Amino acid sequence: MIIDALRNEVVQLIQDLNGNHVIQKCLNHLTSEDAQFIFDAVGIHCVAVGTHRHGCCVLQRCIDHASGHQKAYLVAQITNNAFALVQDPFGNYVVQYILDLGEPAFSKPLCLSFCGNIAVLSKQKFSSNVIEKCIRTADADTRRLMIEEMINPAELEKLLRDSFANYVVQTA
Repeated sequence: MIIDALRNEVVQLIQDLNGNHVIQKCLNHLTSEDAQFIFDAVGIHCVAVGTHRHGCCVLQRCIDHASGHQKAYLVAQITNNAFALVQDPFGNYVVQYILDLGEPAFSKPLCLSFCGNIAVLSKQKFSSNVIEKCIRTADADTRRLMIEEMINPAELEKLLRDSFANYVVQTA
Protein backbone atom coordinates (compact mmCIF):
# COMPACT_ATOMS: atom_id res chain seq x y z
CA MET A 1 0.00 0.00 0.00
CA ILE A 2 2.84 2.40 0.90
CA ILE A 3 4.75 1.59 -2.28
CA ASP A 4 1.65 2.17 -4.41
CA ALA A 5 1.01 5.50 -2.66
CA LEU A 6 4.58 6.77 -3.15
CA ARG A 7 5.50 5.21 -6.50
CA ASN A 8 4.63 8.25 -8.67
CA GLU A 9 5.83 10.90 -6.20
CA VAL A 10 9.40 9.82 -5.45
CA VAL A 11 11.25 12.76 -7.01
CA GLN A 12 8.83 15.32 -5.57
CA LEU A 13 9.16 13.78 -2.12
CA ILE A 14 12.95 13.69 -2.34
CA GLN A 15 12.98 17.41 -3.11
CA ASP A 16 10.72 18.22 -0.17
CA LEU A 17 12.10 19.21 3.24
CA ASN A 18 10.01 16.55 5.00
CA GLY A 19 9.29 14.18 2.14
CA ASN A 20 12.95 13.26 1.67
CA HIS A 21 12.86 11.72 5.15
CA VAL A 22 9.94 9.52 4.10
CA ILE A 23 11.95 8.19 1.15
CA GLN A 24 14.98 7.63 3.39
CA LYS A 25 12.80 5.71 5.87
CA CYS A 26 11.61 3.55 2.99
CA LEU A 27 15.23 2.84 2.05
CA ASN A 28 15.99 1.88 5.66
CA HIS A 29 12.97 -0.39 6.13
CA LEU A 30 12.18 -1.89 2.71
CA THR A 31 14.19 -4.66 1.13
CA SER A 32 16.26 -3.57 -1.86
CA GLU A 33 13.74 -5.39 -4.10
CA ASP A 34 10.78 -3.54 -2.57
CA ALA A 35 12.67 -0.24 -2.89
CA GLN A 36 13.13 -0.78 -6.65
CA PHE A 37 10.54 1.95 -7.37
CA ILE A 38 12.84 4.45 -5.63
CA PHE A 39 15.94 3.29 -7.53
CA ASP A 40 14.04 3.48 -10.82
CA ALA A 41 12.85 7.05 -10.21
CA VAL A 42 16.22 8.23 -8.91
CA GLY A 43 18.07 6.64 -11.82
CA ILE A 44 15.82 8.21 -14.44
CA HIS A 45 15.96 11.63 -12.74
CA CYS A 46 19.50 11.46 -11.32
CA VAL A 47 20.40 15.02 -12.43
CA ALA A 48 17.26 16.55 -10.91
CA VAL A 49 17.75 14.53 -7.73
CA GLY A 50 21.54 14.82 -7.51
CA THR A 51 21.60 18.59 -8.00
CA HIS A 52 19.06 19.23 -5.25
CA ARG A 53 19.99 20.12 -1.67
CA HIS A 54 18.13 17.14 -0.18
CA GLY A 55 18.29 14.95 -3.26
CA CYS A 56 22.06 14.62 -3.31
CA CYS A 57 21.95 13.03 0.15
CA VAL A 58 19.06 10.72 -0.77
CA LEU A 59 20.91 9.62 -3.92
CA GLN A 60 23.93 8.68 -1.80
CA ARG A 61 21.66 6.69 0.54
CA CYS A 62 20.17 4.91 -2.48
CA ILE A 63 23.66 3.79 -3.46
CA ASP A 64 24.21 2.54 0.10
CA HIS A 65 20.99 0.50 0.15
CA ALA A 66 20.99 -0.81 -3.42
CA SER A 67 21.88 -4.41 -4.20
CA GLY A 68 24.67 -5.19 -6.67
CA HIS A 69 22.76 -4.76 -9.93
CA GLN A 70 20.76 -1.83 -8.57
CA LYS A 71 23.96 -0.08 -7.45
CA ALA A 72 25.56 -0.70 -10.85
CA TYR A 73 22.48 0.83 -12.54
CA LEU A 74 22.58 3.94 -10.33
CA VAL A 75 26.33 4.40 -10.82
CA ALA A 76 25.91 4.01 -14.60
CA GLN A 77 23.22 6.70 -14.61
CA ILE A 78 25.44 9.00 -12.55
CA THR A 79 28.41 8.30 -14.86
CA ASN A 80 26.29 9.07 -17.93
CA ASN A 81 25.35 12.41 -16.39
CA ALA A 82 28.62 13.13 -14.57
CA PHE A 83 29.54 16.20 -16.64
CA ALA A 84 26.38 18.03 -15.47
CA LEU A 85 26.60 16.72 -11.90
CA VAL A 86 30.22 17.74 -11.23
CA GLN A 87 29.56 21.37 -12.08
CA ASP A 88 26.79 21.65 -9.49
CA PRO A 89 27.22 22.64 -5.81
CA PHE A 90 25.33 19.49 -4.71
CA GLY A 91 25.84 17.13 -7.65
CA ASN A 92 29.61 17.15 -7.29
CA TYR A 93 29.23 15.42 -3.93
CA VAL A 94 27.31 12.58 -5.57
CA VAL A 95 30.17 12.01 -8.02
CA GLN A 96 32.76 12.22 -5.24
CA TYR A 97 30.74 9.64 -3.30
CA ILE A 98 31.10 7.18 -6.18
CA LEU A 99 34.85 7.77 -6.25
CA ASP A 100 35.02 7.25 -2.47
CA LEU A 101 33.49 3.78 -2.83
CA GLY A 102 36.92 2.67 -4.05
CA GLU A 103 35.52 0.29 -6.67
CA PRO A 104 37.62 0.52 -9.86
CA ALA A 105 34.70 -0.80 -11.93
CA PHE A 106 32.83 2.39 -10.95
CA SER A 107 35.62 4.94 -10.64
CA LYS A 108 37.50 4.20 -13.88
CA PRO A 109 34.56 4.86 -16.27
CA LEU A 110 33.65 7.90 -14.19
CA CYS A 111 37.16 9.41 -14.42
CA LEU A 112 37.41 8.55 -18.12
CA SER A 113 34.12 10.36 -18.77
CA PHE A 114 35.89 13.64 -17.94
CA CYS A 115 38.70 13.15 -20.47
CA GLY A 116 38.60 15.86 -23.09
CA ASN A 117 37.27 18.32 -20.50
CA ILE A 118 39.89 18.13 -17.75
CA ALA A 119 41.08 21.73 -18.18
CA VAL A 120 37.55 23.17 -18.34
CA LEU A 121 36.42 21.24 -15.26
CA SER A 122 39.63 22.08 -13.36
CA LYS A 123 38.84 25.79 -13.65
CA GLN A 124 35.43 25.53 -11.99
CA LYS A 125 34.84 25.68 -8.26
CA PHE A 126 32.87 22.46 -7.78
CA SER A 127 34.20 20.27 -10.57
CA SER A 128 37.82 21.08 -9.67
CA ASN A 129 37.34 19.13 -6.42
CA VAL A 130 36.10 16.13 -8.38
CA ILE A 131 39.03 16.24 -10.81
CA GLU A 132 41.42 16.35 -7.84
CA LYS A 133 39.72 13.31 -6.34
CA CYS A 134 39.88 11.51 -9.70
CA ILE A 135 43.62 12.10 -9.86
CA ARG A 136 44.02 10.79 -6.30
CA THR A 137 41.86 7.68 -6.76
CA ALA A 138 42.32 6.69 -10.42
CA ASP A 139 44.45 3.77 -11.56
CA ALA A 140 47.84 4.67 -13.06
CA ASP A 141 46.73 4.56 -16.71
CA THR A 142 43.65 6.73 -16.15
CA ARG A 143 45.64 9.17 -14.02
CA ARG A 144 48.26 9.42 -16.78
CA LEU A 145 45.58 10.26 -19.39
CA MET A 146 44.16 13.00 -17.18
CA ILE A 147 47.56 14.53 -16.42
CA GLU A 148 48.69 14.41 -20.05
CA GLU A 149 45.63 16.46 -20.92
CA MET A 150 46.60 19.07 -18.31
CA ILE A 151 50.25 19.40 -19.26
CA ASN A 152 49.48 20.50 -22.79
CA PRO A 153 51.79 23.55 -23.09
CA ALA A 154 48.97 25.76 -24.36
CA GLU A 155 46.87 24.89 -21.31
CA LEU A 156 49.27 24.39 -18.41
CA GLU A 157 50.11 28.06 -17.85
CA LYS A 158 46.39 28.95 -17.72
CA LEU A 159 45.78 26.16 -15.23
CA LEU A 160 48.64 27.29 -13.01
CA ARG A 161 47.26 30.83 -12.89
CA ASP A 162 43.67 29.79 -12.23
CA SER A 163 42.35 30.08 -8.67
CA PHE A 164 40.86 26.55 -8.74
CA ALA A 165 42.91 24.72 -11.37
CA ASN A 166 46.23 25.42 -9.66
CA TYR A 167 45.15 23.04 -6.88
CA VAL A 168 44.38 20.36 -9.46
CA VAL A 169 47.86 20.78 -10.92
CA GLN A 170 49.39 20.56 -7.44
CA THR A 171 47.46 17.36 -6.78
CA ALA A 172 48.70 15.93 -10.09
